[in-house]
Amino acid sequence: ESEQTQAESEAAAARRGAGLFRLPGRGLIRVSGPDRVRWLNGMLSNDVAALVAGPQRSGCAALLLTPKGAIVADLNVLLFSSCGEKGDEIWLELAREAVAKVSERLQRYIVADDVVLADASGEWEQLSLEGPASTGVLADAMASDLGLAPGAGVRARIANEAVVAAAFGFSGGPAFRLFVAAGAGDR
Repeated sequence: ESEQTQAESEAAAARRGAGLFRLPGRGLIRVSGPDRVRWLNGMLSNDVAALVAGPQRSGCAALLLTPKGAIVADLNVLLFSSCGEKGDEIWLELAREAVAKVSERLQRYIVADDVVLADASGEWEQLSLEGPASTGVLADAMASDLGLAPGAGVRARIANEAVVAAAFGFSGGPAFRLFVAAGAGDR
């Protein structure tokens, strides 16, 4: 079977049920520090200050724009509350090829703010669970329905592995982004 035929077959199966896809082309910037929410709220096009950790309002789509309004990058923003020694943090999910450019641009605007940016792309592998059956597949894997509102994300566990599940994808239908520790996607 040719690569194109296999891809078409997998896409058709996902449209009928659910498909799980690796996303090696996606990256992640972790934003931490006491000023992270206020500072990032001024940097992005969406209302980061309105986010609340949990399954209902912890995420949103946003754009990073130039001062003249040109799009630098489109992002998915996720807010998490304290988790161990890492403390509160915000994740910016974006195209891996844009991570360096976005980090550099954002870093220029950290002046007197207590904000730390870190490229976390190598720490997490991203998978996308897409299709009309994806909600049920995820609920079965987690032994419960997370009740995620569109864009929201939470820390959870699947088969005793730490995972972040977020309700966004590429298909326009039911979809979830799963962040697993680097290498865990092979288990």
